[in-house]
Amino acid sequence: MLPCPRLFIAAAALSVAFAAGPASAAEKWEAVSTTAMSITGNITIDEYKVTFENGESLGLRPVGEDEPGVFVVTPEANPTLLNGNKLCGNEPPTFLVFGRPKADGGDETLYLKVFDTNDVPEASNEMDQPGICASYTYMR
Repeated sequence: MLPCPRLFIAAAALSVAFAAGPASAAEKWEAVSTTAMSITGNITIDEYKVTFENGESLGLRPVGEDEPGVFVVTPEANPTLLNGNKLCGNEPPTFLVFGRPKADGGDETLYLKVFDTNDVPEASNEMDQPGICASYTYMR
């Protein structure tokens, strides 16, 4: 999985797939992994937040150019999602990492890794990073 190539989440989702589009456009993604279907449901992402199927959302701020696709959750929140679940269990998520499996945009898959650590995670496909608490998969 390669990290998203831009700082803003909507631009990241759009640029990899379409190589165009304003950063303010919202992108809708369908939950395909078991965890995504039972916890987040379908999601909508834009440059400032991710909104879950039940209408709850988390604010996002890009970490910086050194870690594209890595976002700080701001303000701190731990919303109740589908079936009474939370994104990262009882601990509020601190970082979200969005990534795509192909750099050429041919794949319509989006991965979301969730962290509950104070240390900034890497924008990588490693699933054994410290502080990772959940991962979800979506498609268009």
